[in-house]
Amino acid sequence: MPYHTTAMSNLFHIPWPSRLLFASSLLVLSAVIGLGTGVFGLAPVAVHADGPSSGGSSPSQAQPPRLPLTAGERALGARKQVLAQEYVTQKNAGAPASALQAIVAQINELTGTTSSPMRATGGVSPFYAAVYLSVTTPEESTSYYCGPASGVAVLNWVYSGSPAWNGDSVTQSNLAKSNWLKTDANQETDFYASTWVHTLNSWTDGTDSGWYELGYSPSSVSYENDMVLDIDNSYPLVDDVYTTSSTGYLVGYSSGIWYHYVVGSGYGSYGGTTTYDDPYDSGSGSLGRHYGFSNTTMVSMLGSFGIVW
Repeated sequence: MPYHTTAMSNLFHIPWPSRLLFASSLLVLSAVIGLGTGVFGLAPVAVHADGPSSGGSSPSQAQPPRLPLTAGERALGARKQVLAQEYVTQKNAGAPASALQAIVAQINELTGTTSSPMRATGGVSPFYAAVYLSVTTPEESTSYYCGPASGVAVLNWVYSGSPAWNGDSVTQSNLAKSNWLKTDANQETDFYASTWVHTLNSWTDGTDSGWYELGYSPSSVSYENDMVLDIDNSYPLVDDVYTTSSTGYLVGYSSGIWYHYVVGSGYGSYGGTTTYDDPYDSGSGSLGRHYGFSNTTMVSMLGSFGIVW
């Protein structure tokens, strides 16, 4: 979208000494802001985007903000990632299924999944080169419902379509309400633990304990570990991507800036590639399932936000 340039144009009508003072002040302010975001973990400034330059509605009309995780959330996520790495390391070394199940049991205890009605069946065989969950991801019903549509896919799979503890059925409009993903109130789905972790973990029992955690800006290694662990144990992921010509594009997108949610529903090449389901129809083949997507590109697009895993 075009930037408002009046203030900068007026700068050139200011005498040179004043211009230098103004420019110096901007540099100092920029340095302070940069230091604050790096050292104190502040959320990045939201930038409005209207979707692709070719026109049409965007999966999300504005960059969903992110909040720093609490110390407890960071500690829990870090411990789960250690166990995910151990799981994949042992799997690649040819460990028996019982050894992998023992690691999953530790994760269940760590996250409180053992007391949850979540699908905790031991998952699928972890020794296939490619594993795909039969997740059904609906097309988003509005241009900013990629979050609720992705949530519907996960909840229908994990809880077999069971209604929420308060009686809400698994629909996009229900997930968009203020007690779940808050999409209607914000006209977007924020990438917060208080929205995603709360919704996916507490759906049927009203408590936030459960398998899912929020992971900001995963590395290539952690992303592959987290994806393989989740898919092997029948938990789809929610991927919050920021796609541009610099970060890369999903299938069916080739220009513009997009903030979007998709469902991680499988992997190929022993975790070397991603299978995902896109709830948005760009008119260029984006809607539906896509196999063999580059992990490198996916991690690049996840850099500003991350995964619910």
